[in-house]
Parts: sequence; structure tokens; C-alpha cells
Amino acid sequence: MSLPALYTPLTKTSLHWMTNQHSRCADFEMDYYRCASRVGLSRAIEKDCVKEYEDFLECGLERKQGIRYVAMQDQRKKSGRPPLAPPEKDSYHTAP
Repeated sequence: MSLPALYTPLTKTSLHWMTNQHSRCADFEMDYYRCASRVGLSRAIEKDCVKEYEDFLECGLERKQGIRYVAMQDQRKKSGRPPLAPPEKDSYHTAP
């Protein structure tokens, strides 16, 4: 384990910078890094940890979710259904 070159009171505060450990993707990130630490980084991206890497990317970038949303909207337009009604006003918080 390497120690920081300069240890200050802010060192522990900044440990999560450049990671996703304080987001909803923390578990996906840890799954990928656990797998990558077993097989090595080059093998992890190419073949052994592809599933974990794709799950981690999907959590952060939401590409598949966006594609799915567009497909659902296209299907709604093709069938001639009206757009969904917006949620009730009391279902979300609005600033006063």
C-alpha cells in the first residue's frame, strides 16, 4: 500500500476523489475492481471481467437505459397513444 507524499487532515477527505465510491455505482465499481485485481487489468478489460465492466459503465453512463427509453417512446408514437400525464403536483418537492 502506498502512502500519500504529503499527509494532511484533508487526505482522508479526498480519498474518494476520482472514484465512484460516494455514488450509486459504488458496488459496481468494487465488483469490477475485485475481478480486475484477480486477473490483471489487460485481461480484465479484454475477456475475463467484461460483464462487470459493462455493468459499471451502464450504471454511470446509462446508455442502454436511454436506448430503451427512446424505443418505448417510438413504440408509443407508432401505436398512436397519447403521452403519459405528468405526475401529480404533490408527488415531488418544489422550491418555495
